[in-house]
Amino acid sequence: MKKNRRYLNSAFALVLSGFALVSCNDNDPDYVFNEKPAVSTNVTNYTVNEGEEASIVLTTSKMISSGMEFKLEVLGNSTATIDEDFTLPGRALDMSDGLGVDGSLVTFPGNTNTFTVKIPTILDDEFEQDEVISLRIRGAHNMLGTMDQVINITIKNAVKDELDLTLAWDKTFEAGGQAYSLCDLEYDVDILVFDSGFNPIGDGAQTGDCPEHLVMPMADYPDGTYLIVGYLYGDAGVPAAGLPEFSIPITVDYFRGGSATLQPGSYTQASGFLTSNSQGENSAGAGNGDITIIAGVKIENGVFTILNPNDNSVIAQGRSASTVNKMAAAFKAKAGLKKHKK
Repeated sequence: MKKNRRYLNSAFALVLSGFALVSCNDNDPDYVFNEKPAVSTNVTNYTVNEGEEASIVLTTSKMISSGMEFKLEVLGNSTATIDEDFTLPGRALDMSDGLGVDGSLVTFPGNTNTFTVKIPTILDDEFEQDEVISLRIRGAHNMLGTMDQVINITIKNAVKDELDLTLAWDKTFEAGGQAYSLCDLEYDVDILVFDSGFNPIGDGAQTGDCPEHLVMPMADYPDGTYLIVGYLYGDAGVPAAGLPEFSIPITVDYFRGGSATLQPGSYTQASGFLTSNSQGENSAGAGNGDITIIAGVKIENGVFTILNPNDNSVIAQGRSASTVNKMAAAFKAKAGLKKHKK
């Protein structure tokens, strides 16, 4: 009996040992080998100027060979508007993709430890207070990596380094009982720019369009005072119609994108208009080089000042420049000796 009991004890020990091995294997942390990478960013608050990018650097806890997909989702408390104030990288998503509200899909590349998501902002023409993008980044589609973080991006207003001018001279009149428009007749006024030495600067605006559009970037116009000049290039044969002479005012619409002080405004010459009577050595329809000084533009230390050349008064932002009247008179005298050609 003792012998049999010994065998039974040994057998029971083997059973317990096997059970222990099975139990141990069941508790073995196999999940460690299947754990998904955790993706995160150390910086969750950014401040950028309009036109700049916010670069969000994502880091993975471990590198895998496959790309990990994440959704960028703009939260409802954002004050910035997508496609007006900023854009999202990646593939656009909508409700049909089954991932909730609209957003975009980006892929963290495989075999990579870090990945940068760039959020471009848009430099527009409006002056605006600070705007905020509240952006949630979370796992999507293939769900190979885990992440759920909210990133806040503050967009600060930026001012464009250029002055935008639209110059119009259209006028309606009657001839033979019918109404006509100078623009419809292709009456052609060129817009030229001269510096304080009466030297032409750039090409001005000489497209034949009505109105003409002139942009003055600071990069092309060093600090100084400039004259904006209207030049009659083609009179469309209006004088040949035998009409009484009439004046043609030029109106300037101006603005500097993003400026808090040089807001969109309009100015029309108080005197010195072009006239419809093109008497001179040129044939009808060619124009006679008639000119008018439309405005002065002073650029100093990043500031644009628009001046009335007739009385030196400030039209918009900045101080007047006493040189403008002298420039206008000298230019008129000089321009009378020359005729502009395209």
